[in-house]
Amino acid sequence: MLFEKFINREPLDHKILGDLALKLGKYDKALKHYKKQEYNYFNQDYSVSYEEEDIGGAYFIEEIYEKIIEIYLHEKDYENAVKYCEKQIELDEYKEINKGDSVIQLAEVYELSDKKNKAIDILEDLLKYELGEIDLDPDEDYPKKMYIDACYKLIDILKDTDKNQSQKYMNLAMDMYHKNSQVNLGVKMAGILELQSEFYKKDLQDKQLTRQNLSVDDLKTVEQICINCILASEIYLEENKEEKARSSILEGIQIYEKFNLDNFKLHFDLRYQLAHVDSNTYGNYISDENTYNDYFKAYEILKENNFFDEYKKNIILDELAHYCDCENFELSEQYRNECDYYYIAEYNVENSKKWIVSFVSEYEEAGRRYENCNKYDMAIKCYKKALQNLSGCGIFTEEFYEEELYLDVWDRIYISYSKYKGLCSNIARVYDSKGEYDEAIKYLNMEIDCINKYRDSSDFQSDKYYGFFSIYESIADILNKKSDFENSIKYYLLLIGAFNSPNLDNEISNKYDDIEYLLKLFEEDKINEYILSEEFNINLNNEYMNHMKNLFEELLKIAENTENQQIIEFCREKLYLIKDTPFDI
Repeated sequence: MLFEKFINREPLDHKILGDLALKLGKYDKALKHYKKQEYNYFNQDYSVSYEEEDIGGAYFIEEIYEKIIEIYLHEKDYENAVKYCEKQIELDEYKEINKGDSVIQLAEVYELSDKKNKAIDILEDLLKYELGEIDLDPDEDYPKKMYIDACYKLIDILKDTDKNQSQKYMNLAMDMYHKNSQVNLGVKMAGILELQSEFYKKDLQDKQLTRQNLSVDDLKTVEQICINCILASEIYLEENKEEKARSSILEGIQIYEKFNLDNFKLHFDLRYQLAHVDSNTYGNYISDENTYNDYFKAYEILKENNFFDEYKKNIILDELAHYCDCENFELSEQYRNECDYYYIAEYNVENSKKWIVSFVSEYEEAGRRYENCNKYDMAIKCYKKALQNLSGCGIFTEEFYEEELYLDVWDRIYISYSKYKGLCSNIARVYDSKGEYDEAIKYLNMEIDCINKYRDSSDFQSDKYYGFFSIYESIADILNKKSDFENSIKYYLLLIGAFNSPNLDNEISNKYDDIEYLLKLFEEDKINEYILSEEFNINLNNEYMNHMKNLFEELLKIAENTENQQIIEFCREKLYLIKDTPFDI
């Protein structure tokens, strides 16, 4: 039965019944239910409604108001719609939250009821209110967005009847936009830019202008239209409206070409934005070849004009390398080798419009790109810069250790002990690739020290001993490469003991006695004596038997090279013992 789980509810859930009636187009019944729910809210302390498993989550009186206003608008009962919009504004004021959305909704109702002057008055009051909110908290973005939305609504109301006033609100919006270029002010700002461009285009059309008869002022107007198209495209792209972003920038290119403008910087910005939009448009809508050609056209403009924008030059080189990768590997490598990833990282940290910029991850990403190009010195420079910035965040202070558990998920991506460990691993890997083995071992030991010191932190509580000992395995491999066979043997014997433990998959923070005993013997230089003694027995139920076999084989090679008879006999004996054991897959 459809209403079965609501029948015994006291009071009956009129919000649910109202929603059902509204879906069926029964507006009168829906309105009665919503008003009954409103009564319950204020008179029977049901301000937050029922259990989550009953109705899928709590709802608030705002939702009731929204539904009632929707119904009154459908019935064109603007007087009552106004009444409930005003109730919503009163509620916002009571809750001490920004009332911008509610006031704009009220203005829209007045506009529908042919009371445009009333709508304009309350929107102008809203502009003053939002400016006051901005003064109270300059770092809060929402009042700035509401200010833009109010300007947009005023422009929309006045555009056909009072061009000068409409232009005034465009200028106010543009001023707010330029003062807050790093803030996402919402898609309405793109709409304002487009409306301004429409005004400009109409003026040009009325004058019947071509490139030959453009005055200096008219030329500036055409260029401003192109700039508006770029800005609108950027906003649409930020709001994930890729098709609108592409439409805006194509319109800008069309205007530029129609009037045959001669402004290479503007031409570049248009072409670059088109490429940027195409590279962020997913699916089969834009081909890789098309995106490559867009970026190449932008690159050609830069090249013809002495690469006047170093940052975008490097961004384009990286994109060209990506989009021609499958077609022409040699050309892709050429682009990558020309790209200055360190410059990109520095620029992003200092100038990025991203809502969050990591002083760590920008350089880490640059290091990864250089490492992929085998430009090891630059990779190390970037990784070390990331490590320096991470250490500068105070992660090794007592305060951070006490508070790190409470960091939010975004902070933990950029600032954490595991990030420090990962950067040390990256640096060690590059030094290993360069053949600078002592430096590689130094950074691997820094990883081990970090885990040992902060193993009780939330970063390492889920880490396993398996990952911990993989660091020792990297050291053993490097010692072998540098022909330090004595120490290499010592590390391999530690690894054999560790991978023989049934506790290898347990968390390192728990300090299992057998593994901690092995580490103690290793530090006291007694690991060889213990592993080679009769006291050490192979665990034949070990799920890492394949890995054990590999360790014995590597150790046997070293022993044969150094003619270490004791190790040779030990390895052969153990390999014979496990040869018929079912190995892990």
